[in-house]
Amino acid sequence: IIESIGGNDFCRLKIGIGHDNRFETKNYVLSKLDKEMIDYLNSDVFVSVIDSFIKNGIDVTMNKYN
Repeated sequence: IIESIGGNDFCRLKIGIGHDNRFETKNYVLSKLDKEMIDYLNSDVFVSVIDSFIKNGIDVTMNKYN
C-alpha cells in the first residue's frame, strides 16, 4: 500500500488478537486462527466494523466500536 500510494499517510484498521499466556507471544501471533476467531471474523459484527470503516471513516468507527 505504501509503495502504491507513495507514502504512509493513510488510516489503518488494526485487529487486536489478545494474548494467551500459555504461549510465547511470537508463537501465539503466528499461530493459526482457532474456530472461535474465524467465526468472529465472519460475524455480522465484524463485517459491520469493516463496512463502517470504509463508509464512515476512522473517527465514526472508533467511536462506535472501540
